[in-house]
Amino acid sequence: GSWVLQQSEIDDNWEVCYGSEVVDSKAFPNMRATIAQLNSLGYRTTIWVHPFINKNCALFYNEYKQMGLLLENINGSDGTRWWHSDAGEAAHFDFTKPHVRDWYTKRLETLRQSIGLDSFKLDAGESSFAPQIPNLSCPEEQQPRCLSKAYVETASRLGPMIEVRTGAQTQHLPNYIRMLDRDTNWDFKCGLATFIPTLLMLNMAGYPFVMPDMICGNEYGDQICTEELFIRWTQANVFMPIMQFSIPPWRFSNKTVQIVHKMVSLHN
Repeated sequence: GSWVLQQSEIDDNWEVCYGSEVVDSKAFPNMRATIAQLNSLGYRTTIWVHPFINKNCALFYNEYKQMGLLLENINGSDGTRWWHSDAGEAAHFDFTKPHVRDWYTKRLETLRQSIGLDSFKLDAGESSFAPQIPNLSCPEEQQPRCLSKAYVETASRLGPMIEVRTGAQTQHLPNYIRMLDRDTNWDFKCGLATFIPTLLMLNMAGYPFVMPDMICGNEYGDQICTEELFIRWTQANVFMPIMQFSIPPWRFSNKTVQIVHKMVSLHN
């Protein structure tokens, strides 16, 4: 039978440099046409964004610094790091300032209009990514969680299909909250065994719209998704709000394709 698939996500490797939000025409010669084609096949299309600007993105970094968009620590330095930068080689937008929230929302709306996107995946947002100790524009008793709260509140302005992975007293917002990256294994080392407990923990904390991470995990390093792990992961995922594939079932045998198709149909 046919697959009823609903959403396609462009996950990283689309910007000319991190934080520019300018489409890399080497990777996507005509992003608007690509998205239009996906839409015509019945897919909503989302794109991965984040709260950082890398300093090697010099033109943009200098402009954003002058505009007062960047979060500084109590010594006046904006240098921080994330998984796509070295120490001190990135800066973080300061969502605790209203003008930054307005600017960031407007920028994403402009991107959405220019390439025809449906929605966004907003990555990171935890206060640990701030330059330490951050100089936040919120009452001291709300620090540092107010940074995450403000980031997620900003994300929520972008509509009803927003994906985030963090939160702080943001249970009232109708976002999908994604489980952090899972590793490709069976056990409690961030593998399949953590899948249902993480869902229940997030539900108990008041977040009903949980987006499980990719089926069979991320295959980081030398991790390999086996056929059985792929099937079991799909089965564990079937009654959760969303099923997210990065590894396609047709990497495996025809029998696996049939089992997974049955699970996707059951989910729908």
